[in-house]
Amino acid sequence: MNIKKFLRKPFGRWRKQPELTEQLLVRLLRSLEHTYDEEISCDEVFALVDEYAEAEQRGEDVARFKPLLRQHLEMCRECEEEYQALLRVLEGTSQ
Repeated sequence: MNIKKFLRKPFGRWRKQPELTEQLLVRLLRSLEHTYDEEISCDEVFALVDEYAEAEQRGEDVARFKPLLRQHLEMCRECEEEYQALLRVLEGTSQ
């Protein structure tokens, strides 16, 4: 399999595919390096992220609460952005 074709697959949903730079390759390889045998999907994260954010706001140890969710947030920029936005909303409603 052509490595460039393989690495472009995750970006298929974008209208314009990003240039396959060395920096992007390094980021992708680091992501692969930090994968685990057991992981959860973005859909599973979106289903749980509100509960997770509320637990963090209450001061609970969220990394222990849902370790697979925490690991996913560390790996997935889109889910992490969603999580951070939700935390900002929760912080705004608690004031």
